[in-house]
Amino acid sequence: LKVARANGFDNVHDYLVHTATGATPNELLDRKRSFAWGRWLTPEFLEAKKAAAAPAAEAVKEQDNDADADAEDTRDNESVEEGRTTESGRKRRKTDVGQNFQ
Repeated sequence: LKVARANGFDNVHDYLVHTATGATPNELLDRKRSFAWGRWLTPEFLEAKKAAAAPAAEAVKEQDNDADADAEDTRDNESVEEGRTTESGRKRRKTDVGQNFQ
């Protein structure tokens, strides 16, 4: 790996190809990009990937906001059960779905 990096390559495989063909790191990169399996190395692919990730990240953020709003709605719907207390003497809380909370 040290020899490969010292010769301008970021991986041993490309360095070994260079020793057999004489191709430079840029020539090898261009060759990789010419194949479908190497398109992920192109700047255009990276930009498209970032653009595709942005709406997904926004959707996750929106889901988090919805979950926070749902939690607030649940708190608003809690009511104290009449005549029911916990062992410590506090009044029990009941949500609209019938679960008891202390």
